[in-house]
Amino acid sequence: MAADAREKLEKQNQQLSDLEAEVGLLRRRVEQLETDREKDKKLIAQLQESLNRARTVCPPDNVLTIVHTPYILKCVHIIHIDFYTRFNQFAAYNLGTGLIGLFF
Repeated sequence: MAADAREKLEKQNQQLSDLEAEVGLLRRRVEQLETDREKDKKLIAQLQESLNRARTVCPPDNVLTIVHTPYILKCVHIIHIDFYTRFNQFAAYNLGTGLIGLFF
């Protein structure tokens, strides 16, 4: 009977040890996700800034004419390069986390 109790106690100790290890892993994962979240917030702020800058650089829709076409194309080109540069940074950063699968 004492052997059964000892075996049961050892099994419970092993389960406790396994659960403590899992809690440690989960804590580290939460810390990593919080770090990723902060980086994503900064990137979103940068993208929002780029969008706002694009809105101020490009003329409003109600004044579009043939005369503005080269200017508009230049704006679109600048916006395109800025956005995709930032998006590629985001994608490269999140490629290892599996989040990039959400976009494609």
